[in-house]
Amino acid sequence: SMRAPGFAKARAPPPRHSMWELALLPWVFVVLILVTYWEAGTYGFHHTYWAVPAILLPSAAWFIRHHYTRGNNEEVILGLLCMVGIVISLAVALYGCFAALDEYRALSQGASYFNVLPAEAAASKLDASTIVFTNTTLVDVTRTYGFTDTRDKAERTYCAAPVSDGDLYQQRIQYWATGIDCCEAMSNFACFRNRIQEGAHGALVVRKDAKHMERFHRAVQGALGAYDLTVGDHYLLVDWIEDPIGYRDGLWRGTTTVFAVFAISYLVISAMIGVAVLPAILGSPPM
Repeated sequence: SMRAPGFAKARAPPPRHSMWELALLPWVFVVLILVTYWEAGTYGFHHTYWAVPAILLPSAAWFIRHHYTRGNNEEVILGLLCMVGIVISLAVALYGCFAALDEYRALSQGASYFNVLPAEAAASKLDASTIVFTNTTLVDVTRTYGFTDTRDKAERTYCAAPVSDGDLYQQRIQYWATGIDCCEAMSNFACFRNRIQEGAHGALVVRKDAKHMERFHRAVQGALGAYDLTVGDHYLLVDWIEDPIGYRDGLWRGTTTVFAVFAISYLVISAMIGVAVLPAILGSPPM
């Protein structure tokens, strides 16, 4: 016999979003954020760091709330997945910018000098960001000076040592290797990137905030008095490193690799989440 129309079995409406939409839309946000911050960090568009989250996070929150009040389960879940992707990718992107791309940008803006003699006037290289000295150049650790500001609660030691060609009678110093908490008062200078001194003839020019620079200069002044040295009107503070050009380019390559690996990994994770979430959507009643 025929069933009365009023007792016909209700069919669940088909889902408005496929598994691919649930997986790919959050991933698209992830990729767009990573690419945006990669370009912002590489080319110095720092306003982007805060403009992107200021736009995306409130927009995603509004989307979720709007569809939640209307009982649209699928849109709420899609919005939550996009929000998670946005938050995680923002964290990765900002870390990459602050940890590497900002320094890469700063080093790229300055000039690079090669085969520099330690006796050459630093005044002619004030625009430098990277310097490669001659192979005979070294840091004269025997004339180390560490300045500790006792007014600073942390009592950090600011270290300085002359960059020299090995001449013990070289009194006029143009370049000073520097570091923080890597020496004693007048000995044990160990301010080398990766703790490597042998074979290292390169340097990154130090450009820090005024407080740090003032304390480095006080360390230099202490060395002048302790070892009867002199400096000109202009001298450069440097961070001693084996390969400054390779270090600079490595910041960009490393960040690019991390962003690419994260994007590919998130695509796989997002696809797995889409597969897991779609059955729940199909079986869930309206809110």
